Amino acid sequence: MNADVFNNCVQEISGCYETKRTLTENELVERTKYILTKNYMTKGEIHSPTDTKNYLICELGNCENEKFCVIFLDSNNQILAFEVMFTGTINNTIIYPRVLIKKALELNAAAAIVAHNHPSGKLKASNDDHRLTRKLKDILKLVDVRLLDHVIIGRGKALSFAEERII
Repeated sequence: MNADVFNNCVQEISGCYETKRTLTENELVERTKYILTKNYMTKGEIHSPTDTKNYLICELGNCENEKFCVIFLDSNNQILAFEVMFTGTINNTIIYPRVLIKKALELNAAAAIVAHNHPSGKLKASNDDHRLTRKLKDILKLVDVRLLDHVIIGRGKALSFAEERII
């Protein structure tokens, strides 16, 4: 998460909560997640890859196991839903494209951003990550859903396939 976003969250937390004690790290993380969700995800649209990455860092950054998530969007990039689709082990998650397609159709989504975390903290995309991205992009295209990005989350950092021009 960049320093400006973090400082804004801390200022908002300070202004909204009158506490007589120091917040624990978990309390700070939970309140930051709340603010990011309120500011970025519930305004109804994705504004930038940075906003998306910051939100996903808070959602997935401290997970001990891999999680695969999807942000479903309409044709104007209005957020329809954020879903944790699959949970795996410390270094692997099994993804069922059929389940993702079913949810996209159920929500009448026009676009999607997929994300998963690397509990190891390493942001390097594996060959499997690249294959999965290509496969999901092709499968989603069959039902007229655009895959806008694949974001990998490591400890406090994010790698956007779109920003890296991988997707």
